[in-house]
Amino acid sequence: MLSFLSRKIKVVVHSGKFHADDVSAVAILSLYLDKPIKIFRSRDKNVWAQMDYVFDVGGEYKPEENKFDHHQESFKLQRENGIGYSSAGLAWKHFGEKISGSHEVWKKVDEKIIQYIDADDIGIELYKNNFEGISPYAFGDYIDSFNPTSLEKKESS
Repeated sequence: MLSFLSRKIKVVVHSGKFHADDVSAVAILSLYLDKPIKIFRSRDKNVWAQMDYVFDVGGEYKPEENKFDHHQESFKLQRENGIGYSSAGLAWKHFGEKISGSHEVWKKVDEKIIQYIDADDIGIELYKNNFEGISPYAFGDYIDSFNPTSLEKKESS
């Protein structure tokens, strides 16, 4: 039993490009668990089966089994305002209130941060671009800046 308590929790997200929703989901889980985690990036279902938590991959939303994906066609969960959930929102929905310490703070963080990440990930535009070529630099853009560029991809080939 002691080895389970001291071992790192295994978490998997999809391989490929980092997205704001999967990075945020892992960060939220890390705050919730307050213990070491090991992150795997895979699209292999055999890898998923060995994990303690699965985010943004796997085609299942089963919080009781720690599976938090929103990509399956049957997934229709959304907030009252119509904004659906990505993996960040699902992590915040299940773990955020404990992390924040109050329902009011949980709700405000959801409204001001998490819903934007979710909307961006599922293709909902929340702002209108009034000037061609000018747009805000959003959290998703920041996360995307950690992905390799087309030049870096050529160098690694």
